[in-house]
Amino acid sequence: MKCQATYSANDIASDVESRRVPICRRPRNKKAKSSSGHAEKEQPPAGAPAEKHSMRLRVSSAKSKTDDDYDLIMKQGLCGGVIKPNVTFFGEKLGNEVGRNLQQDSIHADALIVMGTSLSVSPMSKVVEYLRSDIPRILINRNIVKVPKVSNNKDDYLFHACLLGDCDVVVEALAQKMKGNDVVISSTTGGAIGLVTSDETWLQNQPKESILLFRGAVVSNSDEADIRQELVVHCDGCQNEIEGQVFCCKNCFDYDLCSACYPSCSLLHAHGKHEFVVER
Repeated sequence: MKCQATYSANDIASDVESRRVPICRRPRNKKAKSSSGHAEKEQPPAGAPAEKHSMRLRVSSAKSKTDDDYDLIMKQGLCGGVIKPNVTFFGEKLGNEVGRNLQQDSIHADALIVMGTSLSVSPMSKVVEYLRSDIPRILINRNIVKVPKVSNNKDDYLFHACLLGDCDVVVEALAQKMKGNDVVISSTTGGAIGLVTSDETWLQNQPKESILLFRGAVVSNSDEADIRQELVVHCDGCQNEIEGQVFCCKNCFDYDLCSACYPSCSLLHAHGKHEFVVER
C-alpha cells in the first residue's frame, strides 16, 4: 500500500496459507515493479521511524512471529507495506475508471441486472437511477430491495421483473430456459417457480405480476431486515471523506465535492458547465 507495487496470487500464496499478513519486501527508494516486471511510479519513502510502523501492525502487547518478521524486514531496508487485495473495500473511494466506464456504457445499455445485493451502499446503489429509466431493470435477489432515490425524478424506479430466490437457482433456471428446456411454473411456491397471488407488504409496492419465486426466496414480512443506506462519500477535490453537505454532479457518476471544495472545483469541473445538487 505504500509503494503501489503489485503482486500475483502465487507471490503471496505461502503467506496466506501460513496465515501471515503478506508484506511487501521491495527495497525502499526503488521503483516499484509489478509481478509482470513492469516498472511503476516511484513513491517517496515512509517518513516515520521503523519502530512506529511496526507498532501499527501489532494487535496486542505480546510479541508475535509476525512482529519479528516485520522488524527484520524494516531493518533490511525493505518497504514493509501491507499487500492489499486489488478490490475496493467498504468506505474506500471507487477508482475514477468506474465512473468513466459507466458513463460510456450507459448510452449502450440494453438492460440492467441487479443481483445479490441489498442496495444499501452508496455510490453503487445509485447506478439504477443513473442509467436511463427506459431500459428494463431486473432484480435477481433473495428478497425485494428498495431502490435509493436521491433526485426529484418522477420515475419510481421499480423493477420491471423480480426473480426472487438463491441467485444460483435463478441463474440455472434462466440458463435452462435459454437452452429451450421447460421450466415448471406453478401458482404456489411448492413448484420449481412460484407466482405471487396476493398483495402483501413485503412486495414494497412492486406489482405482484412482475415477481417470480424460486427456491430460497424471502417473502415473509418478519424476515425482512430494516436496511439503512450507508452513505460514505469522498470529495473529488480534497479526497477526504465528506462530513456534512455533499455536492453531487448531476451529469457524472460519483463526482462529489465537499462544501469547502465546491466553490472552486465546481468551476473547474467540465469547465463549469455541469450542474450540482446537494444530497445531504
